[in-house]
Amino acid sequence: MRFTRLICLDHPYQIATLEQCQLKLFRNEPSRISIVQRYNRTERLYCNITIFKKAVNYRQILPTQVYDACRFLEDKMELDPITSYIHAAIKQYAPQLFRPCPIEGLYDASDLRIPENLTVPIFPPGDYYSEWITYNEKNQIGLRVQFYSSVRQSGIFG
Repeated sequence: MRFTRLICLDHPYQIATLEQCQLKLFRNEPSRISIVQRYNRTERLYCNITIFKKAVNYRQILPTQVYDACRFLEDKMELDPITSYIHAAIKQYAPQLFRPCPIEGLYDASDLRIPENLTVPIFPPGDYYSEWITYNEKNQIGLRVQFYSSVRQSGIFG
């Protein structure tokens, strides 16, 4: 999976300050993602993840997944296969994000190198985008971000 675009929407946010939202593209290297936020004290945080695939236009391919981010970050929830894959990737490439609740302070996921061979195995080749929204129990938004990416099929040489 190669990330091609990153958009942080609707900021300034009500429960967090966005300090950096950037995607760096390189010709023969993996893309680098940087999202840095400073959260006000938030007891519970939730996350919605929606994944779209491009046909003629983008269509939702899976139901929106809703997660208790505190339980997700504390490893206290059962995960479906796709969420388990996302969880393992975040844990491998951004372990500093795994802290117990309450959510507070700096969450720094800067200059993350995501290898292009990291993709959910069930996703066929094509263009995708996913939208991630974090919010608290009062529906105050902490982050709203869209990740655009492409999955390419391996050629005959690997």
